[in-house]
Amino acid sequence: MIESYALQFLKKGREDWDVPHTRAVVFYAERLAKAADLDVLVLVTTAWLHDVGYFGLFGDGDSSQLTQVEQIVHLVSVHDNLKELQTLEEFVFMEADTLGAIDLARVVPTFAEI
Repeated sequence: MIESYALQFLKKGREDWDVPHTRAVVFYAERLAKAADLDVLVLVTTAWLHDVGYFGLFGDGDSSQLTQVEQIVHLVSVHDNLKELQTLEEFVFMEADTLGAIDLARVVPTFAEI
């Protein structure tokens, strides 16, 4: 299962951030994918993997004809680069990642107030 695979890496990351943030991103990715009638499996799998690593396998090009695995790798590679986002899937996942970062009910913030 992708969740257990991702968690083995995420648990080694930033304490109190990587796991809850990813769970929040999964929450939003699923709901946004359903609302936009997108492939929920692709968006949720991307959510689990998006901060595990950056693959950088795809340069400029059309990602609409990729397999599910290729779509997931592509979304992971571009999810936080606003200048590269072009497709609905790319924008929806970026939104899920952003919502997962600011959801104070699911994630303890990592910034310190001055």
